[in-house]
Amino acid sequence: MVDVLNILVLLYFVTLTAGYIALFVAAVVGVIHVRRDLEGSAPESISARGRATLPISILCPAFNEEKTVVESVRALLQLRYPQHEVVVVNDGSKDKTMHVLRQAFALEPVPFDIRFDLPCKPIRSVYRSGLYKKLVVIDKENGGKSDGLNCGVNAARYPLVCAIDADTLILPDALLRLVRPFLSDVDVVGVGGTICLANGCKIEKGELVEMGLPKSWLARYQVVEYLRAFLVGRLGWDRMGGNLIISGAFGLFRRSAVVAAGGYAHDSIGEDMELVTRLRHQVPSWLQGRAIQHLPDPVSFTEAPETLKILGNQRDRWQRGLADTLWRHRRMAFNPRYGSVGVVVMPFYVFFELFGPVVELFGYFWFFITAVAGVIDPWFAGIFLLLAVLIGFLLSLGSIFLEELTLSFYRNRGDLLRLIVVALVENIGYRQMVLWFRLRGLYKYLRGEKKWGRMTRMGFGGPAAQARQSRLLPILVTALIAGLVAMPVVWLVKPRPAALPVVLSKTVPFENSREHARMMWLLSQAKAKPMTSKVLWDNATDYVGYDPATRKYRQLAAADLSGKNLLLIADSYGVYRDDFDAFPRPVAHLELSQRIYGGMYPQEVEAIEQFVQRGGRIYGEFNTYATPTPYALRLRLEKLFNLQWSGWAGRRVDNFADDREIAQWVQKRWAEETGRPYDLVGPGILLIHEDGRVCCLQQDLDITADPLTLHAAGRKIPFTYWFDINLPTEPTEVRAEFTINSMPPGDELMRKFGISKRFPAIVHDDGCQHMYVAGDMADGQETLGLPWLWGVPTLRRGMASLGIMPEETRLLWQIYAPLLLKMIEADKRQ
Repeated sequence: MVDVLNILVLLYFVTLTAGYIALFVAAVVGVIHVRRDLEGSAPESISARGRATLPISILCPAFNEEKTVVESVRALLQLRYPQHEVVVVNDGSKDKTMHVLRQAFALEPVPFDIRFDLPCKPIRSVYRSGLYKKLVVIDKENGGKSDGLNCGVNAARYPLVCAIDADTLILPDALLRLVRPFLSDVDVVGVGGTICLANGCKIEKGELVEMGLPKSWLARYQVVEYLRAFLVGRLGWDRMGGNLIISGAFGLFRRSAVVAAGGYAHDSIGEDMELVTRLRHQVPSWLQGRAIQHLPDPVSFTEAPETLKILGNQRDRWQRGLADTLWRHRRMAFNPRYGSVGVVVMPFYVFFELFGPVVELFGYFWFFITAVAGVIDPWFAGIFLLLAVLIGFLLSLGSIFLEELTLSFYRNRGDLLRLIVVALVENIGYRQMVLWFRLRGLYKYLRGEKKWGRMTRMGFGGPAAQARQSRLLPILVTALIAGLVAMPVVWLVKPRPAALPVVLSKTVPFENSREHARMMWLLSQAKAKPMTSKVLWDNATDYVGYDPATRKYRQLAAADLSGKNLLLIADSYGVYRDDFDAFPRPVAHLELSQRIYGGMYPQEVEAIEQFVQRGGRIYGEFNTYATPTPYALRLRLEKLFNLQWSGWAGRRVDNFADDREIAQWVQKRWAEETGRPYDLVGPGILLIHEDGRVCCLQQDLDITADPLTLHAAGRKIPFTYWFDINLPTEPTEVRAEFTINSMPPGDELMRKFGISKRFPAIVHDDGCQHMYVAGDMADGQETLGLPWLWGVPTLRRGMASLGIMPEETRLLWQIYAPLLLKMIEADKRQ
């Protein structure tokens, strides 16, 4: 399950990254094509032709926009366009929107003759300006933004309608640029332009006087977001054959197409995206790529939220609008009838925009859990996280580059550097905050909530433009950073335990020292004082035994145990002839006698006995006192642990036919005992006696598919490591048992060899003065993660209990880690 989830998360990340890279490349190509197409066709040339353009009705719905509506309307009236009208629809505002319009433009009521092609709320009155003949203001009952736009479409006299927000400020030549596709292609039904943020800009009498960055960091983050959304996202999708969004703040449509599509949906919260998606139903597949377009250079400005509450409402609403549109038009997904829109764009929006917040939240959780739990390598985890942040940064940096290539608004070097810094740090804190808003929006949509939400405006260029920055954002960022450093800080200040351990590990054939890797990690995590290093236990130096780096062996001496109170015997079996230089003594045991070197020596056993007599605690694992330790020494060691070895040891094998798992002498001995050639295949359990006898239990013939399990505290965990079979001299000290899950043929075979189906797995006294684990648990090659994080064992035990880690790792955290920590902390109870 863990591996599958890791693969799925990685696949999702790779696919998303590839999609964004493709969008950026397409956006760059789009910019090149637009610049080439615009050569020799400046806006002045279109304006000079006059009658060659198409008249435009600008629709401006307004609801409680008293602070920005006058400046916006003035800017609309000053647009450089041969023939256009401005239709302002006051959608039942509760503030002074209507009052400020009357005062600013000398409005006078006039009889109205409107075509009601689309349904809308009743109109109270219609006004015309005494100062500007092309200004029409409609006062109507509140019906929402969609209703206001439909009313504006009804009142529009011209074939093209430009839908904007009341707080939108359009550059003087923006319409001349936006109309170009309509003049060259009769199949075009909608064109969108780029929207930038007015926060930080100097605006006077409806005109942009000076470009600048907002002082609020919250607004600066949104500057980069808007550049990325319009210059990479919208333009990239345009070049790839299918935009689904023309922003409601600035879009130009054929009036006839809007009417034919039924206008703006009253019951949609994302009316702009929903209309564009619905318009695509009227377009044949071969026209999908050019019927709806996006241009980078027609620019308008809007005001971004500078408080978290308003930003949250906005992103909440956007996510609900996205979900609503995708659900309404779900039959478009994977439908080739809609060209690349159906095959590529819709699936991308569903998987990465709609469900992206859910996957991202799970990704954060899963990344943290797997990194802390050691399921993935910490270095790989760090590189993966760095790569994710780097890709996001480069994408934002690319959008800044495209802005300089197309618009070049931020010419001040200081502003450019600030944007680059914002592009880097937005991934920490701000991104997660927006993620929460999007998740909230998705949750509200699933609950059926369709409220629009309030969007309080501060006004262009006024005092509110220097709005106080929200204090919550730095608090959130600080909390996030504090959470990241809390675990290592708590670990660092945690006092060291009273245990002073010594590790004995003789079977270390390779320099990775995996034979005691788990033991060393847990000692470091518990902050037990290392033998040689100062802070963390070093696998290569903090033990007594064979050193593969120097190819030398050091015996355990009484001096090593002086002043210590805990001896941990990880492995005393030894190493093989090819792995060392000198043989202090051979072992008279079968063919191994000339190959194996190790086991316990008399002076070592004597030192251990003296250590135990003065109160030292001792911990041993699989094969602590078995071959090649001499029989007399073995008996003395068995007495220390209250055990008697049966002479049998075994392990689970993946394939009896694999020579890398089954030694030649084992195959030869089996053939001698059975009187037939060795022909075993498949998984099973291999049991070897010290006298050379071999017992092979085949899966599905002698044993079940779950052949060996460890039973402890009501838990049943599969076991796959080496183990030895012992008899307890004090049965009350048996704390856990191994069970060989045999079938009738296997029962008969084990009876023949005198092997018990159940035998001790963990043995220790009440005071933990001695403990023996009959399994090779210190040996581990999996990634354990960072030991200097507080609370990791508890977290991993919880994960193991939930079954979201491999069985081998579950054994480590549910059984081995608690046992070893119990030995380390035993002094606290004494």
